[in-house]
Amino acid sequence: MQSREQIEIRGACANNLKHIDVEIPKEKLVVLAGVSGSGKSSLAFDTIAEESGRQWQSTYPLYLRNRLPRHERPPVEDIRNLTPCVVVDQQPIGANARSTVGTAVDAAPLLRLLFSRVGRPSAGGSMAYSMNHPHGMCPDCTGLGVRVQLDEERMFDREKSIREGAIRFSQFSTGSWQSFYYYNNPQLDPDKKLRDFTREEWQILRIGPDTPLVMDYARNNYVAQPGDGVTQLLPPHLGLYDYYAIKWAYQPIFEAKTPEEEVPVLNRWIDEKADDPIYIYGEQAIFGATDPASQTESLGDDAMKATEYGIRNLKIVVDSLHLWTAYPGKDYNRTEKLYEEVFKQARRYLGHVMVYLGGSYRYYPMVGSDQPAFEMVSKQKQKEALNFIFDKLYELPDWYVNPQLEKLTRPKNEDVTDYQMSTVRTLLLPGRIARMETNAKLTPEDAYSASEYVDDIYNRVWASTLKNKPLSHSERMMQYAFVQSMLRGIDALDKESSLRGLTDYPAEDEGAFWPCRHIECGRHGNGFEDQMTGSTRATDVQLYATSLCYNQLRKLGKLLRARVQSSTDELAEHYRYLNYEIEKALEKGL
Repeated sequence: MQSREQIEIRGACANNLKHIDVEIPKEKLVVLAGVSGSGKSSLAFDTIAEESGRQWQSTYPLYLRNRLPRHERPPVEDIRNLTPCVVVDQQPIGANARSTVGTAVDAAPLLRLLFSRVGRPSAGGSMAYSMNHPHGMCPDCTGLGVRVQLDEERMFDREKSIREGAIRFSQFSTGSWQSFYYYNNPQLDPDKKLRDFTREEWQILRIGPDTPLVMDYARNNYVAQPGDGVTQLLPPHLGLYDYYAIKWAYQPIFEAKTPEEEVPVLNRWIDEKADDPIYIYGEQAIFGATDPASQTESLGDDAMKATEYGIRNLKIVVDSLHLWTAYPGKDYNRTEKLYEEVFKQARRYLGHVMVYLGGSYRYYPMVGSDQPAFEMVSKQKQKEALNFIFDKLYELPDWYVNPQLEKLTRPKNEDVTDYQMSTVRTLLLPGRIARMETNAKLTPEDAYSASEYVDDIYNRVWASTLKNKPLSHSERMMQYAFVQSMLRGIDALDKESSLRGLTDYPAEDEGAFWPCRHIECGRHGNGFEDQMTGSTRATDVQLYATSLCYNQLRKLGKLLRARVQSSTDELAEHYRYLNYEIEKALEKGL
């Protein structure tokens, strides 16, 4: 007769177990001991716990089982008298420092519920007994078991100013968004030594001001030029719109007795400024911006003019940076960080200009208004923006790659080349090409079609090749990026290829592709027939973008074959390789 006071296991053979038979008593503390690799975990977790979870789940309806973790039948001949198990596995406990054994075994919620129902005197609901809740945690240690206090001597260096790095906490390092609010706080002098701070300034530094601050997030007035007479660049002053926003959000409306009664007054204030462009505010878009007039950290109403002014100032900074950041007894770490920040800032400026391409100005009409919801950027403005971007890309190495700074920091040629290639790929993203064609259909009278757009990029990237002139290093690398983008456009980049330069895209370029990155939902093959017949989601615009890329490759192949015959050996090898990649891709679709 079988005993139900023990778990009976027959023929367990998971992992290192050799068809063992074992009987484990219930209601006793049982230890599985053995040398490493003897099968302790295989018996406890992969056999007993796995079968317990499988049997327990079998009691639920199929609908629920499909939504629970799946347990397979373990490799064992027979297990009897098994009851539900609570598994405390060998994985480290969660990152919450307040977790306990009760948390790990899921007993804590039941204990909290029990105490909240029968405890006398009661502390309240179940969350009042939780160390994760303000009502349940210890006020001194906040549920951590140790008292944590700020060590100001380690947090701050009183012999330095904020600009010199007086705040030692890494999250407030130079360039972080947290550091911005300290560098540009109108109530703190970033060049004042902390040892000279008043009691009020220490209060603001440690805890914050007593009243909220209104601060503009523009990093600096980058359009101001030497000779303009501007003396106050940081911190930014409040402007007309800032005062208007403060009025709209905070000014009391005494005649209104309820929030609903305030609405007509607030709407009237908006209507009073409706025709003044200074007061137009668009939704903030950090990633995927399409409105050139509504961009983060963009100054002025013309991004190209503002970028021109900004880059002029960056050139001045690069020329003198090694002198301005030279501190006796210090290394050039700060110089390198600021040198890299100049590069980042130049990329931000050009990013503002790129939004013109396929962009539209957004408006927010009210019900009953005749104002349109959007207005496409004109063809002339888009073509101007595209040429501006290429002009700045080609001249970037001339002013940013500074031999004096490179000797003190590190070479920057590779950074510049990577950015030039990344920009070409970004300009030729299939999603952007498709958007250009969509916008062209919406405004046929002023259309900048996808075909003309891609042709313009072609003419800028291959300008020297078309004229049979020598190529600079930047031109060669941008031509690689162009071919890579066209191959990606027809889904002809082979991930298994060893030709890394024309296969792998940088991570920063991945997000803007179509959701599945192919025209068809599932990848059934590389041929164009598969793309056409397997597609159930591709729009006509997306298919048109693919055909553009295909025809660009055919046209480019003819040009490259012609230049192979008329170029120097080194340049001919460059053209021959690109033509090889194109022919290899086109053969798959013919």
